Amino acid sequence: MKKTFVLLLLAALVLPARAQTLPEIAATWRNKDYQAKTVDAEGVARAFAAQYPDNALIQLLYTSFAEGEQKGCFFSNEKEMEYILLRPHFAKNVAELQVKLWRHPKGIIRAAVKIQDDREDPVAHLFLFAVSADGRMTPMADPEGLPVDDVHDYSLPPEDDAISVDRIKGPYEYILPRKDGTFKYLAHVARPDASLSCYVMDSDRYTNLRKSPGGSVLGRLDNSENEYVITICEPSNGWWRIFDDFVGSMELSGDAWIHYSVLGMRTRNYGGQALPLRASASEQAAVVATIKEEEATVRPMDISADGKWTKVKCDAGTGWIQSRWLCGNPYTTCP
Repeated sequence: MKKTFVLLLLAALVLPARAQTLPEIAATWRNKDYQAKTVDAEGVARAFAAQYPDNALIQLLYTSFAEGEQKGCFFSNEKEMEYILLRPHFAKNVAELQVKLWRHPKGIIRAAVKIQDDREDPVAHLFLFAVSADGRMTPMADPEGLPVDDVHDYSLPPEDDAISVDRIKGPYEYILPRKDGTFKYLAHVARPDASLSCYVMDSDRYTNLRKSPGGSVLGRLDNSENEYVITICEPSNGWWRIFDDFVGSMELSGDAWIHYSVLGMRTRNYGGQALPLRASASEQAAVVATIKEEEATVRPMDISADGKWTKVKCDAGTGWIQSRWLCGNPYTTCP
């Protein structure tokens, strides 16, 4: 009975108004614990096949679902841009359908659908949709600049808002949803040598981003909702310019600056090595302090022009350390 009920909910994507829509289904499954629920993946595929009868890839995918009893997982999470993710799991892993939904603060709803069938076409295809109040999905154009012919795969992870773009040549790039409902393609831009990856480590609820070093507030990061990883460069008297176009779901339309006192990194002395802090960016400079703590937390204050040395402040003291000993990942160790 439960399976039949879920199937009816999902298939209702293509039924007239007042039937269950994709946003209503998301609301049905939403929970604060971010748990996955098993759903009937064939029902989702059937819904898309019925709405897009002329799309050969969608029709082929639905056929692959209908041939067996493949299941999927349904994710939901409460956040400013909430989403769902459907990721069917296959015994032979020959086809895949992912659906991700964002409900923006002003009621704008957008969806992304990734479809792939390795038997016919190993390249993944991404469809972006505007979702109306009655649940109808209208195709949107690809984000400006997206090199569709050079994309090997897309990934719609449940952890954040970004859609990662795996190009045949080059590093990962991203598609991000804006608060106005549009999608922005972020091409990879090589980081300058004098830059660092770090994370926001602020004891306050909100962290201010400023238009210039010590200038007016550009926006605030809510530290209760996310742990922000950013790239910083161009240090200026304790302030760093943020290199990224986005921080979390906040788009940076111009220069954005952040103070070193709310930034964190960890040392990579995983084997318990003692790390010297020097008076200047040189191995010949005097040692002013020593970090003996394994994976010590430090705050980056400055960086040498070649990026090989970083000035840090930590419990052991303040001084210059070789940048190779620093890790800007708050979740795991760095290789």
